[in-house]
Amino acid sequence: MQRHHIINPPITQTRYRRFDAFIRTMQQMHGPDERIEATVARLRDWRIDYVVPLHCTGLPAMCALQKGLRNRCVIMNVGDSLEL
Repeated sequence: MQRHHIINPPITQTRYRRFDAFIRTMQQMHGPDERIEATVARLRDWRIDYVVPLHCTGLPAMCALQKGLRNRCVIMNVGDSLEL
């Protein structure tokens, strides 16, 4: 079974394999748990120092990202900053 995730377009079209941060709304993570899990797994495979899901990502997906990526997932609020 093919695992569907939302990461292909922004990341796999680059030749770089290490990123300081992936800051993005992940609205497409709404949906089946399998899609959320596949997206978290894909992000875990890449060398990304910080994954910052924006508010449209939704609470279930943010919780899955926090659980799967641990300290690499940064949940931010209005006025927060992240030093790279």
